[in-house]
Amino acid sequence: MSAIRHTTEIQVNVPDGGVVIVHPARQHAYEVVLAAQRAGRLRQFITGIYYNPAAFPYALVPLLPRPLHDGAIRQLAKRANPAIAAERVRSWPYAEILSRTIGRIRWIDRLSRHRSGFVFANWATDLYASRVLARMSPRPAAVYGFFGSVVHTFSRARQLGIPTILDVPCLLGGDDIGREECRALGLKDSLPPSVDAARELGLSDWVVAPSPAVAESIRLAGFAGRGTFVVPFGADTDAFRPAAQPRGAARFRAVFAGRLEVRKGVHYLLDAWQRAGLDGELVIAGPPSSEQYLARIRQLYSGNVVEAGNLVQPQLAALFSTADVFVFPSLSEGSAVVVYEALASGLPCIVTAESGSVVRDGIEGFLVPSRNVAAICDRLQRLYHDPEMRQRMARAARVRASEFTWATYHHKIGSIIDHVLGHQRSQCG
Repeated sequence: MSAIRHTTEIQVNVPDGGVVIVHPARQHAYEVVLAAQRAGRLRQFITGIYYNPAAFPYALVPLLPRPLHDGAIRQLAKRANPAIAAERVRSWPYAEILSRTIGRIRWIDRLSRHRSGFVFANWATDLYASRVLARMSPRPAAVYGFFGSVVHTFSRARQLGIPTILDVPCLLGGDDIGREECRALGLKDSLPPSVDAARELGLSDWVVAPSPAVAESIRLAGFAGRGTFVVPFGADTDAFRPAAQPRGAARFRAVFAGRLEVRKGVHYLLDAWQRAGLDGELVIAGPPSSEQYLARIRQLYSGNVVEAGNLVQPQLAALFSTADVFVFPSLSEGSAVVVYEALASGLPCIVTAESGSVVRDGIEGFLVPSRNVAAICDRLQRLYHDPEMRQRMARAARVRASEFTWATYHHKIGSIIDHVLGHQRSQCG
């Protein structure tokens, strides 16, 4: 949910045809692009919105009315990275612009069966990328794409004999868990159609997963390609740091950060917070997935729950510096980047095993079963009543985060790309 800052030099030398990376939005795709670039392997990054103030249509933003202009700039600032060589980026924003405007009209969303938003943007950008790939000369040595948005691109790559790498950041089957939870809460199912995992996996030669749990879900889905790599995500340990001064006698503060959606389990956290009866406050940060879910969780608010809204990276880092504990009760996740950021901020973490976290139970925080309100309540109370435990876990959290930096991630992804390109050369030789 936060923008990522980098200051290292740009490298653009591309031997052996290089790798084309395709992603319609952002997520951790910028980190993969940087990994390929720093390994000297980046041929091109094909994406949706990528902010370049001098290019069309972004040059039109200054013409917007002031409130719209300021909001657009805040959002667009997340959709670029100055460390990425601009000449390697091919931005095609039109599908996402449509999905964020017309696609959000309720009756259009209902008629499309919830396909008019990001599902449409993913599909259209994928189709565009496949056509770009067909015209590339010389052909790239590999194509790196992301789950849910590469059927057309990988089909084209297969026709052209180009090896493919699929990045799967989430547990397969997570949408089913979300739908099950919607039914349990009596909410309308507004989730988009599930991705055809079998088809994407069938078009993939190699797969990258952020956690062993995701890798196992890929195996169970029947992946029969050449190999699976497990590469945990990272955190910007310069941007996210422990508070300069101890909080001392400041009021106890717990924080959740992430999209406010059923799958994140926010309703279980709010129930646990009410039961814990602590003299403190719970801060909920993130954009809502739907008005109906936001209305539901607001019914669970007590006087000491605060909504912080959707925060950019500096704001999130500032919030973490004022917190005592981070709670992330997700029901299904790949490996949430925000947990790495909380660890880097020196926060003890209460997380579910389903969050794909690198938190170790009893060391940097606690692992709790998903949907278990009593367990979340108990761990909150233990950390509230034991400042020495909080301090011990806070120190351990920062140390743990140092093992999972974006620099480490870049090195591992770069090595995977080198391996795939080396394998391709040996096959051709």
